Amino acid sequence: MALLHLLRLPGLPGVLLLRGGLAWMILRFAAAYASVGIGQVALGIVVCGLAAATVLLDAVRRRETLFLANLGIPWWPVAATAAISAGALEGLLRAVAGGVGG
Repeated sequence: MALLHLLRLPGLPGVLLLRGGLAWMILRFAAAYASVGIGQVALGIVVCGLAAATVLLDAVRRRETLFLANLGIPWWPVAATAAISAGALEGLLRAVAGGVGG
């Protein structure tokens, strides 16, 4: 929680953003290690989708989606919040790597 305080991110959305970034990083390293033979753009889309699904499953496991449902918030903003951070990191990787590869 000290990292969240340092980054000044709000409670649950900040946690979901950090989890999405961490899931993206792990999945991206796993894809690089496995030498996945699909295009880089398709790989980025797949990794972002898997990161969002991973964070959503973790939120279900921790019963955070039940808490949000009691507040009237559906499950899809959890996945969307994780996809935002994964997509931002994927875009940053594209920018640093020199554009969109094939």
